[in-house]
Amino acid sequence: MRLTNLPVLIFALLTSTARVLAQTPAAASQAPPHLTVAGHINVTSYKPQPYPSTDGFTLAATDIIEDFSGDFSGTGTSHLLVATESATGSMHFTGMERFSGSLGKASGSFLFQNSGTLVNGVLHSTWHIIPGSGTGALAGIRGEGGCNPQGCHLDYWFPAPGS
Repeated sequence: MRLTNLPVLIFALLTSTARVLAQTPAAASQAPPHLTVAGHINVTSYKPQPYPSTDGFTLAATDIIEDFSGDFSGTGTSHLLVATESATGSMHFTGMERFSGSLGKASGSFLFQNSGTLVNGVLHSTWHIIPGSGTGALAGIRGEGGCNPQGCHLDYWFPAPGS
């Protein structure tokens, strides 16, 4: 094959690939439906266990209990590692939380990783559900979400059986 035919060969391969892809169902059509719930949290218990302060920060292992309201209803129990800036009071946190309650009409519990900041009283956090942690009607749940000044949300789904 001469090098001058290379562009023709590449075009033929791309055209053939495009035809095959056009005949294949899109992966998105096979994806499980995503659901979204929104609401608010209210901290009902905050128990820090500080480590010795160092370099302008206080580090604390912190147990928190929260009430969830809105489209999700229940209780969050978390164990977070919190770094608080001594000069500003800004907090940076990460840890694990167990939600027990309901998302819409589905009840159960699941674990999620919770990380974020609380700066000048404004919360920003991200959540990632731990695969395999769901119980009850929430068994198999996957998802992510978090909180911002407007409230909290969770986008979640249940994978198809066998996936």
